[in-house]
Amino acid sequence: MFQYLVRRILWAILLFIVVTFVTFVIFFMAPVAPERLVCGGDQARPSCMANAVQRLGGNEDDELAVHRTYALVSICAFWSLPE
Repeated sequence: MFQYLVRRILWAILLFIVVTFVTFVIFFMAPVAPERLVCGGDQARPSCMANAVQRLGGNEDDELAVHRTYALVSICAFWSLPE
């Protein structure tokens, strides 16, 4: 029984390391600015990037951060998700 527990714990540690590594690689391999990817990478012109931001939906990061903060406060304070 002890060997079984040790083996399961070691596999859990290995799985944690692999998942962490894969997540790290995916996170840093993703493009930083999607509008730069749409406009041709390193040769992207500022006018093309501004147009791409409008086409892709603008800068919604602020709205997302506000929504996530509101949801977190609701969960912590009221133990329920906001409607």
